[in-house]
Amino acid sequence: MENKQQTRKKLRISKNKKKGWKKTDITEVEEFLEDQRLQERTGGLVAEKKDEQLFIVDKAPEEEPQIQRKRKKKDTKILKCHSHLQFDPRIKPARIAHNLRKPGVERRHERVVERIKSGKKTKTEIQAEKQSRTDRRLKRETRRKEHRLFKKSYDLWGTENTEEDLPVKKQKFNPPKHHREKPTLVSAVEIPHPGASYNPAFDDYQALIEKAHNVEVKKTKIEKKIYNALDAKFKSLDKAELEKTWLTEMSAGLADDDTVEDNDIGDLDLDKISVNPPVQREKKKTKIQRNKEKKLKQQEKLQHNDKVKKLRANEIFRLKSIKKEVKEKEKKVEQKKEERLKREAKNKTKTRKIGKMKFEEPNLEIKLTDELEGSLRLLKPEGHLFEDRFKSLQKRSIIEPRVQARRTRKYKPKVFDKRSHRPEES
Repeated sequence: MENKQQTRKKLRISKNKKKGWKKTDITEVEEFLEDQRLQERTGGLVAEKKDEQLFIVDKAPEEEPQIQRKRKKKDTKILKCHSHLQFDPRIKPARIAHNLRKPGVERRHERVVERIKSGKKTKTEIQAEKQSRTDRRLKRETRRKEHRLFKKSYDLWGTENTEEDLPVKKQKFNPPKHHREKPTLVSAVEIPHPGASYNPAFDDYQALIEKAHNVEVKKTKIEKKIYNALDAKFKSLDKAELEKTWLTEMSAGLADDDTVEDNDIGDLDLDKISVNPPVQREKKKTKIQRNKEKKLKQQEKLQHNDKVKKLRANEIFRLKSIKKEVKEKEKKVEQKKEERLKREAKNKTKTRKIGKMKFEEPNLEIKLTDELEGSLRLLKPEGHLFEDRFKSLQKRSIIEPRVQARRTRKYKPKVFDKRSHRPEES
């Protein structure tokens, strides 16, 4: 067994992957690299230095050996944070500016000072001014191009269009003035009636009850009108009577064979009969008659054109009457505009008709005399907040009026008896 263990080969580990990093021992490599970094920080690598830098020839006489105390490891060891502060010969020292500017002393040359005082400019300054002018002009042109409206200068459906012809930037859309206007002047949150409070005054409460009563009266009138138009006119019949009336109605108009009259046309074919009266050869127009008619039509046309020309020429002499007509038209337009504005102002407080359905006011939230309570704790809430907000949106013409959709089943429900509920067979 011992021989087998000796001859066994070492396991091969892949060192190029993260899996093998923990299995391989790299302490020696880390120690070598740490030593190399320390040498670089403290004077450079020892292997690259010459013998003269490393060794010194001792020419002084030998002295008696002095007994040195052994220092503790704590004194000899240098902390890593302090090692960064030690001198590194590879780094060059920073340049110190000794010639600092003194106050009141002019360092510039006399010629430069004289040229500045005289106001003369150098070639470089003149060139810089020219360059700045051209840059400003180019910026102005680019701004104008950006704000300019695009004009079509190329074939829209053509294939040979260059990139210069095509539009670069789209124009911004300016919304109209009435874009941010509200559709109605109805407030978002309406103030409730004073009679709707939990402890209302007698007059306010009576006014609210009267308002609710009028609404109910209107509803009953509409229902009565529908009843009088439909149900009141037609009697309610039994099934047997309905069958009898149905038979009489269905058999109405069916005549017996004896009463049928023969309306035969005879031997004449209906296809050959024409609606127009028969044409005679004597009444046919000749060529001379047709030419005369053409000439008369041409003369009438010329006379009509002359008449129109004369009327246009005479219109110059009736300028006063034309001005009066124009003023009258303008007055009518202004009157119509005022009427329209008045109508719009009235309709601002009303709801618009947006969809097919008409807006219906919600039911008044009212408490009867028996339901009134003296304190807020005992009071029961009326209505629903979500429904109130939904109706408010409809009233303000923000959304169209809607009705709750009915749920309809697409399939017929399947009915069957469970085995557990079936009656036992005797």
